[in-house]
Amino acid sequence: MFVKKLVDMATKKPGSSISSLRADDVDPRLVFHYGIPAGSGTLAYDPIQKILAIATKDGRIKLFGRDNTQALLESSESVPSKFLQFFENRGILLNVNLLNHIEVWDIERKQLAHICDFNDEITSFTIMQRCSFMYVGNASGNVSVLRLDQEPLNLVNMQYNIPISASRGENISYFSLPSPIYSTFYEFSHYQCYPS
Repeated sequence: MFVKKLVDMATKKPGSSISSLRADDVDPRLVFHYGIPAGSGTLAYDPIQKILAIATKDGRIKLFGRDNTQALLESSESVPSKFLQFFENRGILLNVNLLNHIEVWDIERKQLAHICDFNDEITSFTIMQRCSFMYVGNASGNVSVLRLDQEPLNLVNMQYNIPISASRGENISYFSLPSPIYSTFYEFSHYQCYPS
């Protein structure tokens, strides 16, 4: 309302036939926001870099860092977040939204580096810290394994699937499982994560 009145006053100058400001010239938008945004829903914290991330219902992510620094990350999709988690001490934030897209944010550059479109509904999500793997659970109870590649910064589906029967601890034989699933059990039961 204020902007419209300002434009009307600027265009109606007595004794002047040329208007210098038109309604199309004014494009008000949010440039800076200070404090906790309204509609906050999901939180993530990196204890090493001391960064707090707060996701809102309209798809924005507000970052709070040391010395009262703040940054606002905005995706092209205004979709609420389901899961929000940091890769600790790497400057990478992962956001899973309601469209089942996994967004990879580069915190240092404050930009969206990659969007992974997951085929199933994501119902659980966790990152294995100190390595580049993560587990993604779907609505049918199966767990997929993804890996974060550093150069370029993107997610790669490892083509491993842990079935719901294995996650429930039911008695199954490794040798009765298909080859990729057996491989997953063997690799992750013997795999140790180290800082890269």
